[in-house]
Amino acid sequence: MPPRRAPGPVRLGDLLQGSRLGDIVQRARDAESLTCRVQRLLPDDLAAHVVGVTLKDDRLVILADSSAWAARLRFHARDLMEPLRLFCDTDIRGTQVRVHRGFAV
Repeated sequence: MPPRRAPGPVRLGDLLQGSRLGDIVQRARDAESLTCRVQRLLPDDLAAHVVGVTLKDDRLVILADSSAWAARLRFHARDLMEPLRLFCDTDIRGTQVRVHRGFAV
């Protein structure tokens, strides 16, 4: 029997395509893109405290780094819905602001 040849290099994108991991990576990219869009729509001082944004069903979920900034974000959250409807190509019907606790190191 001839010796087996080691397979050639495989691109990471090829490995991820069609896998559950690929779906997770795509959702993370979508969330990052949405977070950047929201941060651009907010005043700079407020945008700096947005740590993540996702769409859950028909709600925009904004994660803030503290309860004080979450309270300020709630005042702006409804103003974000209309510009983001076009960006997300979906009907956003509500907003929710949560405090992101992060990870303990």
